Amino acid sequence: MEDKAREVIKSNPIVVLATLNEDGSPHATPIFASFDGTSFFWKSAPEAQHSRNIDRDPRVAISIIEQVSDNPAAVYISTRAEATGKQTVDQNWHKNIAEYRAVLTPLNEEKSETLRYYFKEQA
Repeated sequence: MEDKAREVIKSNPIVVLATLNEDGSPHATPIFASFDGTSFFWKSAPEAQHSRNIDRDPRVAISIIEQVSDNPAAVYISTRAEATGKQTVDQNWHKNIAEYRAVLTPLNEEKSETLRYYFKEQA
């Protein structure tokens, strides 16, 4: 089961990142993320809403839907994110861009089912 979930993660670089606004409401943003087998990495302006939300409250949810399939699989991840400390300057936008990281948590085998895979943050 986890092999299929990891296949979906590796083959779909566009993910939806959900963070918590200061008032507790959700903020969802599609982003391009890379996955190294254990963590997701993405770059974002530190002043972006999702970046500010992560700095204040690191709890995030990441959703990934298989993009090319008649019966797409979906992956749902609850984890925490953080800035890695790496920064670059985007020449097109003329602004600082920070790198962020979120660790893939263990698969929740009890909740997961065919084509729906849930990864839950450990307490």
